[in-house]
Amino acid sequence: MATEVELAARLRELERLQASLRTITSTLDLGELVRTVLDAIKSVTTPEALSLLLHDPERDELVFAASETLCEERLAG
Repeated sequence: MATEVELAARLRELERLQASLRTITSTLDLGELVRTVLDAIKSVTTPEALSLLLHDPERDELVFAASETLCEERLAG
């Protein structure tokens, strides 16, 4: 059985997901969508790096839409 603290944390995650989905479905701007997706991932995980690739149908390959890596301070720490 989940504790009250675990349930509260899960509720916060679901609220962030819902907010992200609301943003995703409210815009057609690809740059904004990419930023929203990366921010949503960062809000529920602790990634060392993120990359988002999209399929380019003309080249029939995946291409980087966005990428984020750790800052130098975090790498040294």
